[in-house]
Amino acid sequence: MKSISRSVWAVTLALIVILIGLFLVCAQRRTPVASSDDQNGNDEEFRQELLQLLDMTDEPTTPSDESDLLAEQDTQSAELADTTTFAPSDDEMLALLSEDAEIANETLETTPTTTPANMGLTPDMFAQVRADVARLESQLERKSSTVDSLRNIIDNRNARLKDLETRYTDQRGTTKSKPRSEAATATATSSAFMLKYEEARSAFEKFRYQEAISQFQQLLADNPNHKMSDNCQYWIGECYYGLKDYQKAIVEFQKVFAYSETDKYDDAQLMIGLAYVRGGEKDKAQKEFESFLNSYNNSEYTSIAKRYYSNI
Repeated sequence: MKSISRSVWAVTLALIVILIGLFLVCAQRRTPVASSDDQNGNDEEFRQELLQLLDMTDEPTTPSDESDLLAEQDTQSAELADTTTFAPSDDEMLALLSEDAEIANETLETTPTTTPANMGLTPDMFAQVRADVARLESQLERKSSTVDSLRNIIDNRNARLKDLETRYTDQRGTTKSKPRSEAATATATSSAFMLKYEEARSAFEKFRYQEAISQFQQLLADNPNHKMSDNCQYWIGECYYGLKDYQKAIVEFQKVFAYSETDKYDDAQLMIGLAYVRGGEKDKAQKEFESFLNSYNNSEYTSIAKRYYSNI
């Protein structure tokens, strides 16, 4: 920079000197012409002055000037270095990259990737959903088992009803051997009983449980020794079971065992166990099913009793 400034000043000064010289030349022409010696002397002096001025403009650069120039360049380099952005070292760059990688890994671990398999659920949420599904499937299986059991009970009861009707028809045929008056009386009494019995059964099938209870109780009061009395007692227990009065149902089912001749023992025993299950008394229910399996192992309800006994 100093060298450039000096060059500019030298050129400027040379131009000024030239202008002054031209001015003097013009002025000299206007003055009277002096002697040739004086004119030559003046010209020589003017030439010497011009040469001295030109020598000043072409003055070589000294070592001190070069050192000043180098110092100025170093200062400019330092200033340039101060204005530039700091560049980290390789180790610092690796550390920064490692921190970025750890942050990215933590983000990936905490943020679930949505796929068709997990539907955007976190592992904990997915595990909870699977547990809920398993619990619902277990409940559905138990309900299905209960429905199947009740369907089997209904089918077996219907089969027994048909068997009873057949037995009743056969017994009507045996009354012909009795005297006409006794046979007619027995037939009329049995027919009236069976008609009322069928009416009570029809009320039960239509879920009119209170009406059915009254009809069955009336049949027992009018003819307690009839061959169908044990059935009336059993169906009274079924009516209370349908009304969800499980304690009363248990009492009525237990009365079935007071009849010496009946085919309702296993039915009543099974229903006592089911009534305890519906009433929430699982320990008593398990004892009743165990008693059923020990006493009626050949019953058509054995598989049902085993299922309930195992699942309680």
